[in-house]
Amino acid sequence: MSKEDSVDQSDKTGLEFNRLEYLGIAAGLFAFVGGLEQLFHTYNKKKVDDISYIFILGAIISAILWVIYHYRKKGGGPFCVTIVTLIGLLILLIMKMTYSNNNNKNNDDDDDK
Repeated sequence: MSKEDSVDQSDKTGLEFNRLEYLGIAAGLFAFVGGLEQLFHTYNKKKVDDISYIFILGAIISAILWVIYHYRKKGGGPFCVTIVTLIGLLILLIMKMTYSNNNNKNNDDDDDK
């Protein structure tokens, strides 16, 4: 491999990285919008029975791994979107724990009547 080949390869890789970074940002935004809708829905209904802890914990672990990956790869845009998505998932977990306790108390009150 000559020196000229390595220069051409790095230019192609740089261009590909920029396109992939935009793809990563778009993917992160779609995930964030879906999660944001779920946050609003959960907050408005105060009902979390249909959301499992396994789903939330799996999504949180996935987001943490993506944060580590983007941090190590020095990925700017996807890194920021993943951080925001992780924060949203943590809020969803807190709402799940809070509203599950509220629903259990309401069910106990109904049983007493």
